[in-house]
Amino acid sequence: MQSGDQNQYKKYREYYVAKLNGAQNDFLDRNPTLDKVALGNAQDRVKRQRDYAIAITGLIYILNIVRRCCRRPFV
Repeated sequence: MQSGDQNQYKKYREYYVAKLNGAQNDFLDRNPTLDKVALGNAQDRVKRQRDYAIAITGLIYILNIVRRCCRRPFV
């Protein structure tokens, strides 16, 4: 999941930078009505979703470790 989010973020970042620089891009050629603000917002949204996915994955991992430690009897 995380690598997909990272790839999606990179795509939106590429589109945004291309729009800022006025460079040619297949996506921008097919969607000429998208402006810099819309692409910037999409990039921010994808980055936030990626960061949330990483944080939630880390939290689940930590909770799983704590759960396993608490189930063992102390000797």
